[in-house]
Amino acid sequence: MLPLFIIWLIRRYRRPAKKAEKFKPHLPGYISIVLIITLLLIVFNGHSQTRALNYQIFRNGSKVGSLHFTQSTVAGMNYLEMESEVKVRFIFIFTASAKEEAVYSNGILLRSSIYRKMNGSEKTNKQHQAANNQYIIHAGKN
Repeated sequence: MLPLFIIWLIRRYRRPAKKAEKFKPHLPGYISIVLIITLLLIVFNGHSQTRALNYQIFRNGSKVGSLHFTQSTVAGMNYLEMESEVKVRFIFIFTASAKEEAVYSNGILLRSSIYRKMNGSEKTNKQHQAANNQYIIHAGKN
């Protein structure tokens, strides 16, 4: 909305005055240039880029779960996140949920985490973190 308002101001006050509008103020050239630069800065502002994908998991024609994937880029850092939940019946009811995250900077993994839960019990809980040209791995409480 703001860019349209700026364009409207420039077009309105840049027109030559008509005879009936002799006392209408004109917008000086340098102010219109400042408004155009402001417009460009607003349009090309470095907001994060986010991409989200949602999938449904099917088994034998019925939905048994979902998968959500998100990729964000902010200031050269890439954030990846994936969450999934599955509930399926095969003699017993199996419920699984997983969450994975990763952060990259210039193609180098800075940190990641994996968490998986099956039927209410924790199966995997690991975190990786880069420190001093090596990776530190935390597994569960260790």
